[in-house]
Amino acid sequence: MRLIDSHCHLNYEGLVERQAEVLENARERGVSGFLNISTRKSEWDQIVAVAEREPDVWATVGVHPHEADAHPELGAAALVEAADHARVIAIGECGLDYYYASRRMSTRRGKPACRLSCTPARRSRIRPRSSRKRSGKGA
Repeated sequence: MRLIDSHCHLNYEGLVERQAEVLENARERGVSGFLNISTRKSEWDQIVAVAEREPDVWATVGVHPHEADAHPELGAAALVEAADHARVIAIGECGLDYYYASRRMSTRRGKPACRLSCTPARRSRIRPRSSRKRSGKGA
């Protein structure tokens, strides 16, 4: 069986300081690929650099819905340009996250990247997280 970690944040505090160790431990336990997810534009270069350095790590470029308001200048053109890299295999993190935000806010913030990722030859890593307690809906 082939195991892929389809959602990791190798640049987060606590992991980035021991990134090589974390990757090696996962490999020893049978994980053969990693999708390193970006959550804000300032991470894109770092996320892509890890994917360039590690042959079993791939990258995404995107902005988490909760970070979207901090990136008002970010449009579809910037996402397309950043995604045009051999080690970037998806646009994301994008989508809807109702865990901390209201449905209205999350939907408004997530639409542009979701629309872009639905165009031909684009992939996305969408966050559809919900919370029964906060939104009254199921996951």
